[in-house]
Amino acid sequence: MPHSLIKHTLFLTFVIGVLDFFANKFYFYWSVSWFDMLMHFLAGVLIAFFVCLFAHYFSKTGFNNKETLWIAIGFSVAVGFIWEWYELYFELTYLSDGFVYYRDTVSDLFLDVLGTALGFLYVRQLK
Repeated sequence: MPHSLIKHTLFLTFVIGVLDFFANKFYFYWSVSWFDMLMHFLAGVLIAFFVCLFAHYFSKTGFNNKETLWIAIGFSVAVGFIWEWYELYFELTYLSDGFVYYRDTVSDLFLDVLGTALGFLYVRQLK
């Protein structure tokens, strides 16, 4: 399973990189309303893959437990918050947008966590 998970992780990293490249080149983040949602979901899946790989190689309990899922969700939320701060810092979004900003942030964090949870379930099925 770890060899398969490494392949999946590398492939998803490549896919996210290619999608992000074209999204920036062709302004998909601003012109395609759902594209940001897709990227947050995929980022959550990728975080789950990385946490499961880390758990497999460095944890005595492995990755098939709820603790690993909660750690993955914690990392997902942390990375999501860091990303939202990044967007504010570089003025990609503004607090002054009010409700639109908060709705977008909550949606992004929800999709990060959803992707992480489903990514974890996917890893469990790779056996």
